Formats: sequence, C-alpha cells, structure tokens
Amino acid sequence: MIISYDKQQAIKPVSLNNQSIFEQIAKETEMLELSALLGIAFYQEIDNNKEKYSEILNATTFVNSQGYNITHQGLYYVIAYLVFAKYIANSYVNDTFSGFVKKNLQNSEHLNEGERRRLQYEYRSIALTAFETIKEYLTLKNTDYPLWGCKVGTTGSLPKFYTVTNKQYYAS
Repeated sequence: MIISYDKQQAIKPVSLNNQSIFEQIAKETEMLELSALLGIAFYQEIDNNKEKYSEILNATTFVNSQGYNITHQGLYYVIAYLVFAKYIANSYVNDTFSGFVKKNLQNSEHLNEGERRRLQYEYRSIALTAFETIKEYLTLKNTDYPLWGCKVGTTGSLPKFYTVTNKQYYAS
C-alpha cells in the first residue's frame, strides 16, 4: 500500500473512529484506481520502491510543455482524495450477521444519497484533476519512467451513478 494512515490524515483526514476501515478502503482504492491510471506494472513498481519515486509521490515543480514552471501535487495527494471519495461511500456501512446496516446515532442525521454522491464526485474530480498534472510530468520525463505507458488523450473517468425507480409490473 502506497499511502499510510498518517499521510492520509495530513492531506485529507478521515474520522479517527474509522481508522480500522481505512487500510481496507485504501488498498481497494489503490488497486482499482491507481492500476487504471498508472498501469499495473508501474503501480506495483511504485508501491514496492517508494523511495525511488519521491518526485512522483510528493509535490514537484517542473517545466511543462509550454515552458512554464508548474507544480504537481504528487500521487500521495491524488490517492488521499480518491480514498476519501471511497470513504464517504463506505464509512457509515457496517456488515453484520443479518446484513448491511447503517450506523444510527441519536443526535446526528445521515447525508442523503444525493449529497454523498455529490461529495464523492467532488473529491474524485479533485484527485483526477491533480493527476492530469502528474500525467504531464510523467509524459515529459518518460525516459526516466519506462513503465509509464500513458496513451495521450486518456483520462480517469468519474463514476456514473444509476438509480432504480419504482416500477409496477403486472402479470399477464
């Protein structure tokens, strides 16, 4: 796993009460999202050799293709926001013997589905926008990163949310 709980807390904190679910959410997010953004070989190389990739993991200033000095936020930043987006969806759900349930506290009110989706979309958008600058950095330095195999013009995709509407079906 690339991101640690401490690194997550420094960038985009999750509730201290949910530290136990952080590792599972982070592993799933990294495997699903980073392997898609970086390619599985490059993702695994970074995961296994973090010290070798500090210029990708941390914010780095570079000269872009138009000749301007710009700074990418680093993969830690991207991962933290992707994890937070997934955390929003999963933090209130508990798996019990009788099925999945929501936590219910007396003096609190859960966000509705639309509010959760909006927040997930927002934080995922922040992550993918930050990744675009990292992608430019990697593409410019592709000889230094031979496992980087970006196809120009590809971007991460935002989730599509579907709803089920109440339909009545009548037997014929």
